[in-house]
Amino acid sequence: MQTKKLQVGFDFDGVIMYNPARIIRPFMAFLKLKKIVKREHLRFYLPKNKVAKFLWWLAHQTSFIAAEGIPQLKKLVADKKIEAYVITGRNTMLKADLQHKLASIDAHHIFLKKK
Repeated sequence: MQTKKLQVGFDFDGVIMYNPARIIRPFMAFLKLKKIVKREHLRFYLPKNKVAKFLWWLAHQTSFIAAEGIPQLKKLVADKKIEAYVITGRNTMLKADLQHKLASIDAHHIFLKKK
């Protein structure tokens, strides 16, 4: 009997590419907890003008270091133990940057494209 390979999705920002800027997350969570920073209803921000788009692009440049586990992930895929997929919430404006960063870790040898 053939068993189906485990399909695993990996978030890009913070999982595939380490993001050192995430160190501020616990601080921001504390400020929100103490109501120093107000938490709005859950919304996804989409920049509209050129300045906002540049700042949004700049903010996403903090994901620039390949995660330590990439070699192990490559081995799991090469050994056919898992099928790996990239999951991201990045909008299309950041597609070229995402593709460039994926190419930097030779991602086409790791991740499959969902049909």
